[in-house]
Amino acid sequence: MLIYLLFITFSAIFTFSNCEIKDNEILRSNNKYNETVALLALDMAAASYSKNPRKCLKKLGGKLKRHWRSKCDYIHDECWGFIGIVDEYIVFSIRGTRSKLQLIVELIETMSRPKQSFPPGGAVEVYFYTALKTFWSNSSNVLVNLKKKYPRKKVLFTGHSLGGAVASLASALFVHQNKDIFGEDNLKNDTILITFGQPRVGNYFFSLQHDSLVPNSWRIIHRYDLVPHIPGCYEYGRKRSCVPAFNHSPYHHGTEIWYPLTMNGSSEYKICSGLPINEDDNCSNRCFLHYDINDHLKYFEHDISSYGDKGCTD
Repeated sequence: MLIYLLFITFSAIFTFSNCEIKDNEILRSNNKYNETVALLALDMAAASYSKNPRKCLKKLGGKLKRHWRSKCDYIHDECWGFIGIVDEYIVFSIRGTRSKLQLIVELIETMSRPKQSFPPGGAVEVYFYTALKTFWSNSSNVLVNLKKKYPRKKVLFTGHSLGGAVASLASALFVHQNKDIFGEDNLKNDTILITFGQPRVGNYFFSLQHDSLVPNSWRIIHRYDLVPHIPGCYEYGRKRSCVPAFNHSPYHHGTEIWYPLTMNGSSEYKICSGLPINEDDNCSNRCFLHYDINDHLKYFEHDISSYGDKGCTD
């Protein structure tokens, strides 16, 4: 983390960060992003921080189907998650990073260990994939059974921070493993991923595979949130554009939805569909001199962890 911040500071001598937002840059296009669904996903991502996610689910008229805690790293940090039913969605939610020590372990693992091959394609960060494998077998069975029972419901994967990274892997693996059961096109259409402050998860080939398997995928970023920019990508040119670097560089998947100012439910946002694909130069990547961990903690005006702890009330 310290090395990364020093690198950013040193680079400022040679590069220019233009983070001023112009009115004509804020737009809402005909992209399928739906803020109403994003707000539901926010409550579900927050609920995973609670020992009793039923409180948040009850607020939305939902039901809890499975809740788990598993050891997800060598210092015995716990990964919490749940599966529930809310309205037209089967929800799969994973808790984000809970402690400073866990964040340090994540950073060490993602910066020092080579990526691991991922069954749907490409290679991903070991820490995130290891965390998923601790509970995926049982959880995926629950998802499949619920999808069979409620074939018209969509499967919504969500999470904040680490939770978003693990939910990202889970969504791709779910479609990859079950496309023959439900039909590939139908399952792709019925699978949604909405994450908040998600770090980079895998390499460029993984990004392409994920985009193919989960086309309804949106990474929401609050203003100068630092975490979506780690682990750092390989950068090129004055704009510091992210490049695949022969498939070695960490690289985002899915469409970035950037809220450059506020997030109050009526705020303007930018749908980042420019180049490079999934790493749009004109969205949050260009604000590298302004990255701030405080913007990672709050989404849609809620401190996500405490909001979830309180049953999705402030």
